[in-house]
Amino acid sequence: MSKKQRVGYRDPEAGGVQARVLSMIFGLLVLLGVGVGINVEFQRVGSIKSTLAEGAKRISESIRVNGCVTQTDQTNIANYLSTNGLDPSKVYFDASTSRQSYGSSAGNGAIGYNFPINVPFLGLHYDLYLEEEIINVKSNYVVGMSSDTSVCLGSFPDFGGTQTPVTDLGETPVADVTNPAFPTSVTLTGPDTVTVGQSAQYSGIVNMGATVAPAGTQVEVSSPNGTMAVATRADGSFSTTMSFPNVGPQLLAAKAGIGSAAQVVTVSASDPAQILLTNTSGEGGVDYQTVIGRAVTIQGSVVDINGNPIPSAITNVSSDTPDVPNQTVKTNHQGAFNLIYTPKFIGMKHITFTIGSATTTALVDILQGTPQTITLQSSVGTAYSSDPLTITAGQEINLKGNVAGLYNSPVAGATIVIDSPTNGVDDFAPNGTITTDESGSYTSANIVLSQAGIQKIQATTAGINTPAQIQVTVNPGAAAQVANLAATPTQIGAGGTVTVTGQILDGYGNPVQPGTAIELVGPDTTTNVTTQSGGQFAAAQKVSTPGMATLKVQSVGTTLNGGTVAVNVLPTGAYSLTVNTSDSQVAAGGSLTATITLKDNTGTPIVGKLIKLSESPEPSALVTTQVTTDADGQALVTIGPVTKVGYESITATMDGVSNVIGTATFEVLPGAPNLVVANVSPSTTEVWTAANHVPLPIVSGTVTDSYANPINAASLTVSGGYGANVSGTTDANGYYTLSIKPINIGGPFALSFAATSTAGNYNTIQSNLTVTAPIVIPIDKVLAGVTIAGQTGTMINKVGSGTVITPGTTDKTIPQGYYDGTISAGKVQGDADLKAENIKSGVNIFGVTGTITPTVDVFDYVIGAVSEYEVYSDNTQNTTPVRYTDPTTIKSFKVSASGTLQTIFSIQGNVSGRIYVNGIGTGAIHTNAYYTSHTSYSDNIAVAAGDLVELRIWGAGNSFYWRFEVYAKLKTSLFTKVH
Repeated sequence: MSKKQRVGYRDPEAGGVQARVLSMIFGLLVLLGVGVGINVEFQRVGSIKSTLAEGAKRISESIRVNGCVTQTDQTNIANYLSTNGLDPSKVYFDASTSRQSYGSSAGNGAIGYNFPINVPFLGLHYDLYLEEEIINVKSNYVVGMSSDTSVCLGSFPDFGGTQTPVTDLGETPVADVTNPAFPTSVTLTGPDTVTVGQSAQYSGIVNMGATVAPAGTQVEVSSPNGTMAVATRADGSFSTTMSFPNVGPQLLAAKAGIGSAAQVVTVSASDPAQILLTNTSGEGGVDYQTVIGRAVTIQGSVVDINGNPIPSAITNVSSDTPDVPNQTVKTNHQGAFNLIYTPKFIGMKHITFTIGSATTTALVDILQGTPQTITLQSSVGTAYSSDPLTITAGQEINLKGNVAGLYNSPVAGATIVIDSPTNGVDDFAPNGTITTDESGSYTSANIVLSQAGIQKIQATTAGINTPAQIQVTVNPGAAAQVANLAATPTQIGAGGTVTVTGQILDGYGNPVQPGTAIELVGPDTTTNVTTQSGGQFAAAQKVSTPGMATLKVQSVGTTLNGGTVAVNVLPTGAYSLTVNTSDSQVAAGGSLTATITLKDNTGTPIVGKLIKLSESPEPSALVTTQVTTDADGQALVTIGPVTKVGYESITATMDGVSNVIGTATFEVLPGAPNLVVANVSPSTTEVWTAANHVPLPIVSGTVTDSYANPINAASLTVSGGYGANVSGTTDANGYYTLSIKPINIGGPFALSFAATSTAGNYNTIQSNLTVTAPIVIPIDKVLAGVTIAGQTGTMINKVGSGTVITPGTTDKTIPQGYYDGTISAGKVQGDADLKAENIKSGVNIFGVTGTITPTVDVFDYVIGAVSEYEVYSDNTQNTTPVRYTDPTTIKSFKVSASGTLQTIFSIQGNVSGRIYVNGIGTGAIHTNAYYTSHTSYSDNIAVAAGDLVELRIWGAGNSFYWRFEVYAKLKTSLFTKVH
C-alpha cells in the first residue's frame, strides 16, 4: 500500500473565488520563498513532516501489536510530538478505535498538523496543513501476548487539531485472515518421567492456523540444557532427543511463532550407589563422639553413580546397640537424611545405613557421663546388703557400691570418699584411695569399727550431692579395762567394809553393756556384781586382815587393766569403833544420821572419849567434825544435806589412838528432776507425710536435779501441737535424744516436757517447732543429678549435646532438656536457599514470603483410585445390574484456581458421560455403545477457582440390563493457570 502525503493552506478571512485566488498567490509565494520571514517559517516544514511521519509509524506499530491505539500509546505519541516542537492541540489524529483480532486489518487513518504562516510585508496570514497517512496494517494481537494492557481509545483527547478533507485513506480493512504467515500453535509430547542422564525423545506438531506448518519451520526447544532450534518435517512434525543432568521437576518448552507448549518432566536419580556421612566430627577413625545421654545427630546423603542426590530414598538403619532399634529414614528433596541418637550405653557403637547394595557404617564412640547415683552396701563376709548391720567393736566389715551415670551406665575412675558423721575415730579406707572400676563398682575391705553405738557410714563422689548411707550398730566388746577406779575409804580397821567403784570398758574404751558380770577379789572374799548403765559398778566388801589389802576387779577370772586398788587395814586394838548410818541411800539434798559406838575389847561401852570425824568426797556435809561418847559409848552426828551424787563415806577415829577407826558408806542418789535442757534441730521443718519423708527434727538435752546432778533412767515425754507425743529415757549422764514426727502444719508450737524419776516429777515448756507445708520441687525442671530439698532432678542436660532440628512440613517437637542458648546445646538447622527468589509469590515459608511469579502452573487432580473406578461390573445376567436413567455423579472435585482444565475419562457398555461444572453440563455428551471395549473422551473446559467439576453418566440404550464401567481416567491433567 502506497504512503500518501498532503500539503494544503487556507485564509480563514477570505472566501469564494477570492479565497481561491489568494490561496494560489500565497501558495506561489510560499513555493518561491518570498520574504525573509516566510523563508524562516518554511525551514520548519521538513522537520514537521519528518516528525509526523515518525508519529504515523509509531501509530501503525501500536495497531499491529495491540490491534488498536491504546491509552498508553496515545500518551507516548503526544509526548513525542511535543518534544519535537509540535503543539498537540494543533495536531489532528485519526486511527482505528476498536480492537482488531489477530490477522484483521485496521482501517486507514491520518495524522496532520495546522502550521500557521504570516507574511508581514503583505499583511497576510495563512495556515499550512501538513498530513501523514496512517496506512492499514494487519493486527498481530493475541490475548495475553501483549505487554500493553491499557484500554483501546474511542477518542483522542490529547490531540485537538482539525483535518482538511482527505480523499484517500487506503484499502478497505479485511475482516479476518484464515492463513496467517507464521505458526499459531505447537504441541509437545514425550515421557513425563525419566532417569537423570537418560535420553528421551520429545516430539510435536506446529500449526499455522488450520494447516500444518511447512517443512523447515523453526522451533525453539528450551530445557535445563539450554535452548536449541529444530526444524519441522513436511507434515509439520518435529522431534528432538535430550537428557536431563539434574534430578527434580524440569520444565521442557517448545515455541514457534506465537504458538507454545510446555511439559513438566520429573527427573529421578538413578539407583542408589553410595551413602555418605556428611557431618562426621570424631577423630582417630571414629565418626562421632559423645557422652552417654547426650544426643548426637548423624547426617548423611544418598547419591547415585553420578553423585546426584536421591530424594525420598528409604534407608534401612541397623545397629549393634539396643538403644538404636531397626528403623528407616527417608531422604529429603536434597537427598539428605539425619538420625538423632541419644545413647544409653557406653562404648563403641556401629550404626549401619543400607539401601540396596549401598551401605555405610557410622562409628559412634560413647563416653561415660558424670555420676548421677551412688550405692553402698556392707557385710562381715561375702553377703552384702544395704540393711542395717550389727557387729561387735573391733570386728572387721567390708563395704562395696556402684557409681552410675544416666541410664544406669557405669562410671569408671570415680574417686570415692567414705566417712561417717557419727564416727570420727575409725579409718574407712584402710587400703588407700578408693576408685571405681570399669563396671562402676568400688570396694573397701577390712574396715575395723571400734567406736560403739549406732554409726552412720556414707559414700560420695564428685558431682553427687546426696551420699549413699548405711547404718551399723557397733556393740561394746568384752570387759578389758577399768576407768575411774576408787576405794572408799582407803583406810579402815580390820573387819571394816570398803566400797570399790569404777567404770568397765572394752579394749577400745567403750563402756561395756549393762549387766556385764564382774567380780571384786579381796584378801578375805570375792564379791560378784554386774555393771549398770555406762559400764558403772559399785561393790562393797569386808576386809579383816590388817595391812595393805589389795582388791582386784576381774572379768571371767582375768584381772582387768587398771583394775587394782589398795586399802590400808589397821589391826584391832583395845577398843573397837563402829559407824552406822540411818540409811544406805539418800537423795541429793537430803540428810541422814550416823551413830558412832566405842567399846573396849570386852564389849563394855566407853564413856567420855573424844571421837574425830571426816567425810569423803563431800567436804562439808558433817554438822560437826568431833563428838564425845555418852554413857552408852555412843555419839550421834547429822550428815547433810548432801548434794554430790555418788558414794559417800564417814570415817571416825579415837582421839589419840590412831589404830582405833570405824567407817560407814552410803550412796547419794539424784534428787527430783528440776531442770530440763532442750535443743530442737531444725526448729523449722516440713510436714511429714507418707509421700514426703522429710528428715525428722531431733530434740536433745539433759535432765538434772536442783544440784545439777544428771538423772539416769528418767522418763521424758515431749508434746505439742505438731503431732503425736514422743517419749524416751535418759542415760547415765542424764542425756536424751528424741525424734519428732511433725504431721500438723503450723506453729511455732511450744514444746512441753514432762520428766519423771523415782525421786519426783518435773514439767516445763522449752523451745518451739514450726511446721511448714511441703516444698514442691518440680524435678522435671531441675537438672538430672541435682538434689534440692531431698528431691533429685530429672531434666536432661542438653548442654554440649549438639541437638539439631531440621525444619520440615510438619511441626517437630524439641527434645526435652536444658539448653543454655549456645550452639553446643542445639540449634535449628538453617538453609541458605531459604530466599524470597526461591519461593512462589504469596507463599510464606518460615517467615520468608516468596516473589516468584510462575507463568504456567500444572496441577494433577486424581479422581478416585489410580487404577480404575468401576460403577458396576458383572459379565452374567443372573444379577440385576445398576441402572442409571438420569445423569448421575460418580466422581467430583473442586479446582483451586481459574484456567483451562483438560478432563479425560473412559466409559464402556452403552453408556453416556458428560462433564458438569457447578451442576451445568459443560463438556460434550459422549456415548459408547460397545459392551466389550472402552473409549476415552477428552474435553477442555474453562473453570474458575472453587468450581465443582463432576463426571456424570447414564444409560444410553433401552435395554434393562446395562453395563456401566468408568475407569479412573477422570484423572485430570494440564490445568493451566493464566496470570
